[in-house]
Amino acid sequence: LPTHITTMCVPQEVFGVDDSAVEIVLRHHKRLERATAEANGAKIMELEKELETLDMGSDDDQARMEELCEQIAELDVETTEEGDGTSNESRSRAEEALSSFGIPQDVFNVPTSQLSGGLRKKVALACAAFYRPQILLLDEPTNHLDIGGMVHLRRLIADCVEDGRSTVVIVSHDVDLMNDIATDVIHFHANTLAYYPGNYRDFLGYREQGIVHAARQADRIDRQRTAMMNTIDNLKQKSAKSGSIAGKKKIRKQIESRKKKLERHGVEKDEKGHRWTAQKAGTGIRKGSINSVDASSRGKQSHKQLLKRGETNVAMVPDKAVQFVFRDTTCQWGEPLVTLMDVGHGYGVIDGGIEAHPGVKRPGMLFDCVDLCIEEGSLTCVLGSNGSGKSTMLRILAGMEIPQEGTVHMAHGLGVGFFSQHIADELVGSMEEAEESVVTPLSLLTKLFPKKTEQDLRGELTSFGLSPTQAATNVRFLSGGERCRLCLASIMLQDPQFLILDEVTNHLDAESVEALAHGLRSWNGTAVLVTHDANLIRSLDGRCFVLIEEEGKLRRIPDGIDSYLRAFKL
Repeated sequence: LPTHITTMCVPQEVFGVDDSAVEIVLRHHKRLERATAEANGAKIMELEKELETLDMGSDDDQARMEELCEQIAELDVETTEEGDGTSNESRSRAEEALSSFGIPQDVFNVPTSQLSGGLRKKVALACAAFYRPQILLLDEPTNHLDIGGMVHLRRLIADCVEDGRSTVVIVSHDVDLMNDIATDVIHFHANTLAYYPGNYRDFLGYREQGIVHAARQADRIDRQRTAMMNTIDNLKQKSAKSGSIAGKKKIRKQIESRKKKLERHGVEKDEKGHRWTAQKAGTGIRKGSINSVDASSRGKQSHKQLLKRGETNVAMVPDKAVQFVFRDTTCQWGEPLVTLMDVGHGYGVIDGGIEAHPGVKRPGMLFDCVDLCIEEGSLTCVLGSNGSGKSTMLRILAGMEIPQEGTVHMAHGLGVGFFSQHIADELVGSMEEAEESVVTPLSLLTKLFPKKTEQDLRGELTSFGLSPTQAATNVRFLSGGERCRLCLASIMLQDPQFLILDEVTNHLDAESVEALAHGLRSWNGTAVLVTHDANLIRSLDGRCFVLIEEEGKLRRIPDGIDSYLRAFKL
């Protein structure tokens, strides 16, 4: 990558530090100034080298020299005028960038270690808006973001690409985001990158066409090879019946010729349907041919075995099977599982002299006057801005935290499974604290559930898409999505009847989110989710609530997620 190209990567997880939000943005401003100075210095050197090649006696060269001198002077002034990143003007711009992502002013100077995951992600995105690199890399940028944050994210991406100065590369599971902003899709599959024009919806169409085309190619090749092998068999029979030596020799040459042709035989058309040529393909080896099989791995395999291996290279390999199978619960209550009545909770100093009011949030309260009834077998989604108290409300629903006001009634004997936002990271952290070098999903579950058989544990891991190979892999080497599946398997081994899922889609890809929705719809248990994945909420088709931060109240969204999104012009 050229040194004058500025880049920035916003990671999946933004961890809290002792620096405040403003200090972090200003640090990126200093980085921008250094990068600008280096880029300007490199450009000045190029211009000065060109100056040395010009002839002052030439009128054309003299005009060019004046032009170059002006450019050098402009670059020099731009570099000189850059400050140290700590001036009042720089601080004002940093605060403006934070405000553009809806971050409240009262947390500008708070250490990010004290902020929620959503606010930390917004700080990182505000740095990108302030820094405005030429290449911006966003790894799951919607993780932890509320709907307002997603609006600002879309605006950031649009601003970056509008003037053509920036390129944005995004890894995302958010189907709505990929459909709204993507101009190209890169599919990483089977250790290969495939490029498709358009958005995610277009990619699915191209992918489906590719699968159909590959299947037709494989079928055509199979029929042609069968005919060629039949010809070889007929020639062998003819050779056995031939009485003359010359005749046998001639037939053997024909057989060898047919075998070589069979080894070269492969696809006749490329993925776009154009006739295959060695010149366009850049190789004389056809895909799907015996020659395409690595010679060092052939061993003593027969022609038929090698042909079978070649065929696997023609057919488009399907994406890995994705499933989330939640085992049905056998318990039935016939009554609401959890009921909240006039519940209020906060962490600051609460003024008990102020009476609770349905339309106003009292000072120090996260929320108050909250009523919620969780019916058996229901699916409930909760939305709300970052820091509004959604995770706290989930802990109250799970019985993990006692509210400061109101009453909570929970069905007797109810088994609750709680999936927190950072459960996967906490899992790895607990292993590091225990100083365990190698912990696999299977060994971890064996330790957590000693009474379960290995077959039961393997079966639960398989239910959440973890193969036997992944079950024996060190947890440290599992992806975020695989750790998420492991945590879900661990929760379901507790036989819960009530699942509480806090931002469960953060590390899941689009296919896994779809499988999760299917699994929850098929389950006879009860679930409450905090999520801002609009596609998941649509798929679940359950009740939808929003926790309004300004009021501290929980409101029902009667017309579903799309009516809520329209309020944000999404």
